[in-house]
Amino acid sequence: MSKARTGIESRRATGALLTLNAVLIAAVMFQWTPPSPATAGPSQAHRPQGVVNPADQRNDMIKELRRVNLKLDALNEKLSRPFEVKVIQMPAGQED
Repeated sequence: MSKARTGIESRRATGALLTLNAVLIAAVMFQWTPPSPATAGPSQAHRPQGVVNPADQRNDMIKELRRVNLKLDALNEKLSRPFEVKVIQMPAGQED
């Protein structure tokens, strides 16, 4: 008879644990709120609503790449010319 009691007791314990889990999950769900647009990062705050046009995204990327290329070209041009370096203070232990 003790085996029958442990079976019933284990079912009651399992039921109690499942009920406790359901209550805890419900409590967490009621406390959680989605982030507001004011606290969201820039990617979420400026995300367009509706269908996104991939062609527009590609065109924006191409414009940005062209802008970066112009900056790199200007930097490369400056570095390709000879320039003068003046050492104001030598770090300790670097004297020849």
